[in-house]
Amino acid sequence: MCFPENRQRDYVEGKSKGFEPLEYLLKDLEAWTEKENKRIIIHKVMHPGSKIPPDKHMEE
Repeated sequence: MCFPENRQRDYVEGKSKGFEPLEYLLKDLEAWTEKENKRIIIHKVMHPGSKIPPDKHMEE
């Protein structure tokens, strides 16, 4: 159970139970974006001038 003093403390600390899942999604998205950017850079270095193929895992 969420008590008013806990809710107020969480608000002051910038926390909200409703936004916790969004924070996890944001972290996942940032990790995926970083991984995708690395994949693109590696492909450009290894195969300059060729078209970058789609990620096999994203096709599933």
